[in-house]
Amino acid sequence: MTETPHRVEFDLNSLNTLGRFHYRDGVTGHLTTVHPQFDYRKEQIINYITRFSLTSTYNIYGINRGSSRRQVISSIPVKQAAYMHSFGMTENFIILTEFPLFINPFRLLLTGSPFIDNLFWKPEHGTTFLVIDKNSGNMVGNFKCEPFFAFHHINGYEEMGNVIVDIVSYKDSSIIKSLCLDKLRQGNSLIPTPQMRRYYLDLASNKVTTQILSKDFVEMPRINYRRCNTRNYNYIYGISDHESNGFPNKLVKFYIKSKSLKHWYKENNFPGEPVFVTAPDTVEEDEGVILSLVLDTIKRKSYLLILDATCFSEITRAYLPFAVPFGSHGQYFE
Repeated sequence: MTETPHRVEFDLNSLNTLGRFHYRDGVTGHLTTVHPQFDYRKEQIINYITRFSLTSTYNIYGINRGSSRRQVISSIPVKQAAYMHSFGMTENFIILTEFPLFINPFRLLLTGSPFIDNLFWKPEHGTTFLVIDKNSGNMVGNFKCEPFFAFHHINGYEEMGNVIVDIVSYKDSSIIKSLCLDKLRQGNSLIPTPQMRRYYLDLASNKVTTQILSKDFVEMPRINYRRCNTRNYNYIYGISDHESNGFPNKLVKFYIKSKSLKHWYKENNFPGEPVFVTAPDTVEEDEGVILSLVLDTIKRKSYLLILDATCFSEITRAYLPFAVPFGSHGQYFE
């Protein structure tokens, strides 16, 4: 999966590629996300795809378990399509967080320039939360707030008339340019630091209020998804930095209620995104393990790290005979 609509199919046993996967429907578009959500109540994958035109469209769709046909839940026409790497979801709503980072598809078509060179930051538009009813497909709210940018939603849920959206938020889109290879190779440029923020969308008053959960650098956020997605929760896992100018080199566990952190750090070791795997027959939210692919720059090899998710101590590691390029958004399958 990438942000382009193309999907590659794999053989489950050999992991050989079988070629491009094609949905059995007529839904079209040009830009999607690598963060589909899963509705466990409906047993349905939910995602959206942006179709560029004179009037562009956000097409939100669902895929029922066992099906290869997308069913459109809602189509939202927009004059300017925004770049959105992920989206939020609660029990009853889908939330598109429309940052003021807009795409110029005609410039992209005419110049053939790299995709990110056709993204334009327009803070005067602010950020808009589009709240869509999962069942009817109707938009039930259009919430405006100060401009900010994010790659990753953390979680969302409903409480006392509010739609609550937790996001790793940057003040602007400069993080994208900071991650370009030429910038990283300079070694002395600071990577912008995000905040973990909670946005309260009041359905009755159409007002947005904000709470800062943490000012510490945390990215690639993961949760106990099966148990906590669309529900109130307490633990966020992610990567962070330890005196490294923002380049992630430690794993963290953040406690929302106590605003405290636990971390795992080894000098000259650079972990990737933490993947939470729940233990069987669990009682507590954080019972399980954390999986992370770590680069050991001294041994010049990568290893799979396994942490106890509760106390955040190392259980074991499994070295590979080579270094693996940094990746993102892995999944664990039983």
